[in-house]
Amino acid sequence: MSNMRIEQFSVEGKYVNLFNTGEQHANFRTTVFYENKSSEDITIVQRNNLPVIIPGSNEFRSREGVLIIRTAYNFNGKNTIVSTINALDFMHQHHKMMNKELLVIREMLLDYYHKNNVHSNIRNCVINIDREVPCRYIRNHGAVYITDADVMVISDHIKEHIPHPYSSEGVTLDNYNRIASQNSTNGIFIDLIDNENKISNRYMYVAKQVIEVVPRVDKSRASGLYLVRTETDSHGYTHMEPEFVDLEVAEESVGLYPTQEEAITGGDPDSIIRIEQAKLKLGETRAEIELSEFKRKANIEKQEYEREKNRSDENLRILQAKLDEAKAVRTDYYEDRSHVRKDSSEAWKYIATAAVTGLGLYAAFLKANQQSK
Repeated sequence: MSNMRIEQFSVEGKYVNLFNTGEQHANFRTTVFYENKSSEDITIVQRNNLPVIIPGSNEFRSREGVLIIRTAYNFNGKNTIVSTINALDFMHQHHKMMNKELLVIREMLLDYYHKNNVHSNIRNCVINIDREVPCRYIRNHGAVYITDADVMVISDHIKEHIPHPYSSEGVTLDNYNRIASQNSTNGIFIDLIDNENKISNRYMYVAKQVIEVVPRVDKSRASGLYLVRTETDSHGYTHMEPEFVDLEVAEESVGLYPTQEEAITGGDPDSIIRIEQAKLKLGETRAEIELSEFKRKANIEKQEYEREKNRSDENLRILQAKLDEAKAVRTDYYEDRSHVRKDSSEAWKYIATAAVTGLGLYAAFLKANQQSK
């Protein structure tokens, strides 16, 4: 098998509300039929996420039901049949890529060709392939992707829309689950697809932070913004809601902007100047308030200091007066003691003189008395 790269391409569908009789004569067409042989409704989700409810019937309540998916392959004309047989033969011989269904289609085309070619009666060959899906299996799993039929089958008891895994929304959810499991992200997942390289990086303001969204190319999906929003209900279950937004309205719809400033301000970058001015004014006002408060406290502290100084000065004056008074008392005491000592000294001098004089008189008396004898 070659390593040829397979290019993916997304083509936007065109609405046509008319029946084209040429469809009946198309070289090849497929038609899918769904038959619900159970008692409960089943929702079929196509690759484009179109949900169609296939109602159940009470006719099948008494037995286990099945969902029949019938694909009708309509090959119109000999050239279409022969070219398809040749293509299948080439796959079988060179690549061994024939699955069971393709083998059945090849054998039925060959059988049809051999039976009708003899009479040159090759016109139209229709091959029907039935797939039966047990409804019990659908009910037990809630939602099942039928790979061969490329449809999502959802049980009636599931009350939420589950996208087709290969739809744009389904791929977005798959990317979210993969990235979330690797990086533990939650809240919102954004995938910006720009297959035409029209835009550069974009920015969103989510949960008080700026998120940079880098566009990328994915030809399997249409250009646009794919989002997955997650919410946790009161029971603790997390629900994921995929959303698609055209690039032309993404800015207005979800706030996807070319600059971080616009993302923060909701598309009004001039408001940043107003915000900064308001912040400066607020800072100036706060500074004025803080300065006024500082001055008020300083004035209170100054007044308290003055009162405390006055109290200290008064106490110092009183203590000084007491000290002066104590000094005066001590001085008077010493002066009084000096006078007392002086008076005592004079007295003792008089007493001593008197004593000497008395002794002199007494001696003279004694001497006179002895002479008289």
